[in-house]
Amino acid sequence: MYPELTGKNALVTGASRGFGREIALRLAREGCNVLVNYRRSKSEALEVVGEIEKLGGSVRAVPVRGDVGDEESLHKMFKKIEADFDSLHIVIANAAF
Repeated sequence: MYPELTGKNALVTGASRGFGREIALRLAREGCNVLVNYRRSKSEALEVVGEIEKLGGSVRAVPVRGDVGDEESLHKMFKKIEADFDSLHIVIANAAF
């Protein structure tokens, strides 16, 4: 539906459940690579990554831990993003705490 999203890299905060999970899955279905941010539950984030990987194609999904309310944690999170992806095109600030 949105071919302009194909190949874009998207960070979705709070992507391990709820609205964030659904946003991450939708972006992946549109062809985006997705950074699945989580704060506590790595297992839930890995479930989302697994669902995205089942979509097939060249879409990538990577879990990335980080607390968006903590500056030091954000710096670590973006270092991981830089290591895994060459650029970041989309940020969905979904996390609420």
